[in-house]
Amino acid sequence: MLRKLMFGSLVAVMLHVGATSAAQVVIDRAVRAGDLTLFPAVDKPNEFYYVADKLQLDRRENNKPVFSFLRYVNPAISESDGRSAGGAVLHAVVKLGVPEDVLDDARQALSQVVPGGVLKGPVNFKSGTFSLVSSFADEQGDFTDKLVGTGKAPIFEGEKAAVSLRLTNKGADILMESFRRTAPDISFSFEMEMDGYLAPKQALLEANFDTIYKHKAFKAGVATPYLQAEIDTAFDDLQRSGAIKLTQVGSDEEMNKLISAAYEKISAMMFDKAETNGGTAIKALTSSTSSSADLLDKASKLLTASRTEVRKDNEAIEKRNDTQAVKNSAAAEARVSFERQNAKYENHKKRAANESARAQRYRDRIAELKASIKPNDPPATLATPTVGAGVAGESLVTAVPSDPPVDPNEATKKTIVSLEAEVAKSEKRAADFNSSADELSPQVAEADKKRAATAEYEKDLEEVESLPSISVVASYKMKKSRVRGDFKIDLNKYTVATQKLRFDENIGDLSAYLDDEDLFKTFDITNSGVARNDVIVSLDGLEGRDFGEFVNTVSVVLRKRHENGEFTLRDLRIDKSGFSNNANKFVLSYNRLDDRNSQKWLDFDYKVNWNFFGGTAVNQEWISETGNSIVLAPPYRRYTVEMEGDPDLIKEKGVRLVTVKLFYKTGGEERVREVKLRPKGDAGMSTTADLVLPTDETGYAYQINWRMAGGKSLSSGRIETTDSVIFIDEFPEG
Repeated sequence: MLRKLMFGSLVAVMLHVGATSAAQVVIDRAVRAGDLTLFPAVDKPNEFYYVADKLQLDRRENNKPVFSFLRYVNPAISESDGRSAGGAVLHAVVKLGVPEDVLDDARQALSQVVPGGVLKGPVNFKSGTFSLVSSFADEQGDFTDKLVGTGKAPIFEGEKAAVSLRLTNKGADILMESFRRTAPDISFSFEMEMDGYLAPKQALLEANFDTIYKHKAFKAGVATPYLQAEIDTAFDDLQRSGAIKLTQVGSDEEMNKLISAAYEKISAMMFDKAETNGGTAIKALTSSTSSSADLLDKASKLLTASRTEVRKDNEAIEKRNDTQAVKNSAAAEARVSFERQNAKYENHKKRAANESARAQRYRDRIAELKASIKPNDPPATLATPTVGAGVAGESLVTAVPSDPPVDPNEATKKTIVSLEAEVAKSEKRAADFNSSADELSPQVAEADKKRAATAEYEKDLEEVESLPSISVVASYKMKKSRVRGDFKIDLNKYTVATQKLRFDENIGDLSAYLDDEDLFKTFDITNSGVARNDVIVSLDGLEGRDFGEFVNTVSVVLRKRHENGEFTLRDLRIDKSGFSNNANKFVLSYNRLDDRNSQKWLDFDYKVNWNFFGGTAVNQEWISETGNSIVLAPPYRRYTVEMEGDPDLIKEKGVRLVTVKLFYKTGGEERVREVKLRPKGDAGMSTTADLVLPTDETGYAYQINWRMAGGKSLSSGRIETTDSVIFIDEFPEG
């Protein structure tokens, strides 16, 4: 079976359940303005949205950080006997923001990069994942990176994200040692997800899923958690073998982006992200009864190996850069030498030309003056009058010449002589400058030859890679339903996609708060003097947007049976407001009532009631737990269905409207979601919709209705499926 997917341009109607009203952006056309990364809007390319990637711990009104590290220890138990000797629960709220002065710099820089560009606001993250990494000295004294925990980071209003981890005793030891330092080697690494579009590319992705599933890395099947690094490594192998093939026209830089997009697409069709928030999932994965290696240690080893590999590659890059820098320096020196010599040469030639031009202007003026002289004019005479005897005694006045005649052109002739002298001077200076230029000419030619010889070896220095983090250790589980056959994915249209944005930040100096029990608290569970057990409750796999979209309320009841037979009951109700205001941290407490067995004192039961919009309610049975935390995972999850179609084929059929009805069950009741797509101009047909399905189910049904020109209609009929992709260009026969 051979299918062809044509990822759509902009659809007339986009439906993505739970999506915000924020502008859609083109995620692979980012620009850098100042210290910010900006993405252009799809329909308004001069409007840009920035990434709020500046991290810091949120602060309370009293300026204390919104942070807590609750550690519990049991000195009576050794790690070596297979039981836990303790652990810790870490909770923090991180602000994702950008200072106003940084925004001002970005606005100014944007006007230079994109004339007329306007900064509209921040991009909206749809979800977040975090990892907590610390360095510690191993047995050889070498520092190594340790992944202490990883999980989801629910997004709240006000650009805030909450992190919550239940740590092993080893992880707690590592962190506590770092917290004691004024410069702790502890980093939060966030990977936030945002929806957007990939710009059209002249590229074709081909994938043979039957071969992909046979890769040794995927033979373990649905029961095994897969780390992102393992998936990427397997995809690299499959690309080399030809099972994954990407053909494109463009630069190598574009190819790297396309490979990432291709891997993301194939991965989304094969895997679901494991819902882990550092609590129940990690507890199960690190259980001593598991036949697989400790996933957290495995992830740490992969992280260390990946970082070691990147550091090694970076060392090689730096060595090449050192060599290249010498070549660039020689090329720059040769270029400067040529430019200096050539500037002198050009200056002499220019001055020679100026002098020649000046001499010509003098000649032109001389010609004008000579033309003004009138050679036939008689010279003027000046006479001196005398008085003598005239006839009959009359006086007689006569004129006697006293001076030579005056030439009326004399001044003009003198000017001509002066100008002729200036012509001679300018011609001499022009000749001198040309002579100097001729003397410089061989030097310029030699400098130019050297410049040309070194220029071919000059190139930009390579950029070193940033150290990998959460992308490497994020975990996934294989979907129960498998994609079959060969697929061709045409990327020559706008493509709906998810962009992962990673940013890291050191947790900062918290040493001043080590004695503050609001932030740091350690208690010995064997100490009978400890009078209260504070159980921290958090929700796993939910975002702030989930409340108000499909989750109404979550109710939790804690039951503690004391040794004297009495019961303590505590309960809480979590809604949208409480989830955001408390940053996903809730506490249920009970006191010690004649409880002498310190280990059993931490035992308790709890039950959860989930109330979903639409009237669906799920009442879970009592669950037994030991310790200081409860991590709640909803019995339902979002399941994303993609609808894809070849716009050319749809237009050829004369389709004016495509309506897709999605049928799914929640709480035993069937629900229907409807998606409409209208092809317009060059717009394509591509969109997504989220269904709310039971956690371990992927089954649903759909029906496609096509409305043609002239009032004709076609229907696919109701089709049951577990596929995550629906092809809306597959028309029924007849």
